[in-house]
Amino acid sequence: MKIDIKDKCHPTIFSDIDGTIWKHESDIRHSMNGTQRLLPGAFDNFLEWHRQGFNIILTTGRPEFLREETVRQLRELGIFYNHLLMDCGPGPRVMINDTPNGNAKAIAVNLTRDEGMEVKCVSAGRSYITT
Repeated sequence: MKIDIKDKCHPTIFSDIDGTIWKHESDIRHSMNGTQRLLPGAFDNFLEWHRQGFNIILTTGRPEFLREETVRQLRELGIFYNHLLMDCGPGPRVMINDTPNGNAKAIAVNLTRDEGMEVKCVSAGRSYITT
């Protein structure tokens, strides 16, 4: 999938953590054991988005009491982000946004769990995100 972002303002990226950045573990005890391995494309994407000045918001179903551990894991793996939203739960995530001048400002990308992500090209003013 290729997303053409034509807006001159830097986009905000909302990304889940488990299953998107690193392998999803169904048992929370396994996801906290410090053996996370980044999925293909994750490090390069987050580094490039950071360099481009994107606002990066991470979301997770992990409970709030695991914030310190989650922040530690992200730091150790070199994942850049601006905000971390905890306790989102396992259900669907819906984004609601306005459409100035009829131009859609909200875009959703659903990745297959644990398969990673790819960005083909990201450049100021005109960014292409490919998954």
